[in-house]
Amino acid sequence: MVRVELTGPQDVNGLMASAYGDASGRRQVLVFVNCAPTPKEIQLRFKSGKDGGATYTPYVTSAEKNLGAAEKIVGSKKFTVPARCVMTLVSENIAGRGAPPLLELKNEPSINN
Repeated sequence: MVRVELTGPQDVNGLMASAYGDASGRRQVLVFVNCAPTPKEIQLRFKSGKDGGATYTPYVTSAEKNLGAAEKIVGSKKFTVPARCVMTLVSENIAGRGAPPLLELKNEPSINN
């Protein structure tokens, strides 16, 4: 895995994000850190306009959970990063679909990779 450079919101008192991918484009890991006392709604946006059915398994670490798996996220469906937690999204095999080149946080500036 290599880190994918992101630009966009990196608020140490709110939401921060980073992304990693393998050379084949088959796996991605997205990490969201929400330091805010309120949840943040997120929506992945794909540059091609199609999500290709990519599926992500979210794991939440907070005062209440220790890497607790949550409901899978499919493509560009909206999801919420709970308050004061780290949410790690791990992609399923997305072979042939390629990694999404643009991630957008709903109601926040875009994160580009």
